[in-house]
Amino acid sequence: MTKPLSRLSDALFAAMQSGLPDVKILLDHYHLYIGGSPLSSLKYMNGANIGIVHVDDFSSNVNGAVLNDRVFPGEGIAQTHELAGLLHQIGYGGYLSLELFIEDYRGENALEVARRGLNSIKQAYNI
Repeated sequence: MTKPLSRLSDALFAAMQSGLPDVKILLDHYHLYIGGSPLSSLKYMNGANIGIVHVDDFSSNVNGAVLNDRVFPGEGIAQTHELAGLLHQIGYGGYLSLELFIEDYRGENALEVARRGLNSIKQAYNI
């Protein structure tokens, strides 16, 4: 059994040790937070080494075990605008993937949820 990676530095170390010439990191704002990695640690990365970024927000009572603590960007305590600025600063120009685990979206259908998600990303990650 392998030890789970909980910090950005652990993921970067694993990427370097992989020996792959163009390995990419999947960033997840939620996991950076619960793993204890400060957003400022992203300054040590190059945006070209990020494959995709999972974006979401989370409530103040997040405990790392409850997936449905995640909410739309801008609706929780996450520093989404700071993350957006850092991603821009390090040259990341890739995709932002909304990752939520909420079972009931207040009766909204899939298209309404998608629109709401896109709007929340545009507002929260606007530089």
